[in-house]
Amino acid sequence: MRLGDVAEVDRGLSWAREQESPIPLPDTVPVVRIGNVQPEGFRMDDMLYIRGVSEADRRRRAVTPATLVMVGSNGNRDRVGNVFLADYRVVGHVLASFLIRIMPGTQVAEQFLAATLRSHAIQAQITESTAGSTGLKNLSLKWLRSLPILLPPPSEQRAIAAVLDSIDDAIEDTEAVIAATERLRDSLLHELLTRGVPGWHTEWKEAPGVGTIPADWDVVRLGDVAAVNRSQWDPMEGSSILYLDLTAVPAPGRLSSPIEFVAEDAPSRARRRVQAGDVLVSTVRPYLRGFARVLEAPPNLIASTGFAVLTPLPKVDKSLIYHHVMAPSFAQHLEASMTGQAYPAVRPSDVTSYRVALPPAPEQQIIATMLDAVDDAIERRRGEQDGLQSLKASAADALLTGRVRVGTT
Repeated sequence: MRLGDVAEVDRGLSWAREQESPIPLPDTVPVVRIGNVQPEGFRMDDMLYIRGVSEADRRRRAVTPATLVMVGSNGNRDRVGNVFLADYRVVGHVLASFLIRIMPGTQVAEQFLAATLRSHAIQAQITESTAGSTGLKNLSLKWLRSLPILLPPPSEQRAIAAVLDSIDDAIEDTEAVIAATERLRDSLLHELLTRGVPGWHTEWKEAPGVGTIPADWDVVRLGDVAAVNRSQWDPMEGSSILYLDLTAVPAPGRLSSPIEFVAEDAPSRARRRVQAGDVLVSTVRPYLRGFARVLEAPPNLIASTGFAVLTPLPKVDKSLIYHHVMAPSFAQHLEASMTGQAYPAVRPSDVTSYRVALPPAPEQQIIATMLDAVDDAIERRRGEQDGLQSLKASAADALLTGRVRVGTT
């Protein structure tokens, strides 16, 4: 069966600029624009209202709780084809022209259809259909309506959707635990890095730019306890390298796998050598929250020069440097230090000028151990989340292709 046989598929409305209003008026209708549809779902903090929408269009095109909203084009291949089931924030709105409204008919459950359109097989077809010789093409409504889909009986559709929803619920629960643990880490970072181990100190002093710290602590620049690693690696012809680009830190503290290149084919600016124990700090926008530590480093690992590569000096616990750059105040320091209009960036000297409180060595180790334990808990939860994502992909593939049947008895 084809998508157009089981659902209405229409593009959103176009309008002229003079019809726009930033505030709701009696003759306006709220609109969902391309920027309101983000990878995680709808973000409606930037509202727009339009005039001149006919009553017939309002009735026919208004988003309902059963409407699926698909991104038809926005210049980003990773976003085209993203589909979301409408929630309370967009019910009653109309869609802008580069968004596609998919309204399921009575023979298909909206949750099942959303899962089908998100499946790897369908998304691969969408990617292929929008790939042009000179760039990204818009998603064709004619092509989308002709898209073949498998349609099991309604009871099985609901059962499949329930299975996938239960996995989604587990993923969301894990995300909530990760977010809560990250908030705990931020609080502990501030407390431990400025106040020390609870109960250890009774005398204090004021440190300009840092705050109140234990009296026996020092205040140093980050550059006093970590060197900016400027070593360049010049590979032999034909050898391979592992390259960390600026997308290699998908979340603060988490490092993704490097890209492998034959040395002569590597990006021209990829010559910053990385060693075990180094801390990566992204110095360019929009990756300014790109902080991660390198626990293991093969001899052929290099990074983009968009990173400042910090190598902890012997007089400081290696983990402590990483925890200092993970502190919210360090991100604020980078934002304040950024220069340049066309290519905003932070100079390595601005990275190393950040002032940190430095406890004696025994307390350094205890603080680092406490914070490492929190990071380990976060990483375990992230591992669980990755496992659930893999489970969802496998389950969706098996259920939506009919290789595994549910709800048929």
